[in-house]
Amino acid sequence: MRYVLLLTFAFFTIITVIGIWLVNGEIRPTLMQYAEAQTKKIATLVINDAVKSKVAKVDDLDQIMTAMPDQTTGTMQFDTQKINKILSDITSAIQENLHHVEEGELAKLEKLSDVEFSKGADGIVYGVPIGLATKNAFLANMGPRIPIEFSVIGDV
Repeated sequence: MRYVLLLTFAFFTIITVIGIWLVNGEIRPTLMQYAEAQTKKIATLVINDAVKSKVAKVDDLDQIMTAMPDQTTGTMQFDTQKINKILSDITSAIQENLHHVEEGELAKLEKLSDVEFSKGADGIVYGVPIGLATKNAFLANMGPRIPIEFSVIGDV
């Protein structure tokens, strides 16, 4: 009886480990694609918010353009110093927003999108329904949610 229990336990353990390994191999590519899509979505939201906040300060195009006095055709010239300052401000705002998101300050991000996030150890955590991970169309939004942690890599 002891050997039967030992063999049953060993067989059950081996089959469970193999099953988890196979399921992980099938689900991983789908989760990675989904994670990349959500990361791009988050980055787009953060970048758009930063651009809107900085470009809104430019009330009039006359601030960045000047008319050439010598020309009779009404040629306009861009003020590259002001444009570079605006681009620098936008880049800094994007970096700052990405840093805030990675630090877990998600109120602004949740306000921009309808997705629920939570703070993780090194970034933000987003839950993916297991039905979506298994590519099952009928169960796409059902089942427990698999947590995926996002973190910012690279720069603007």
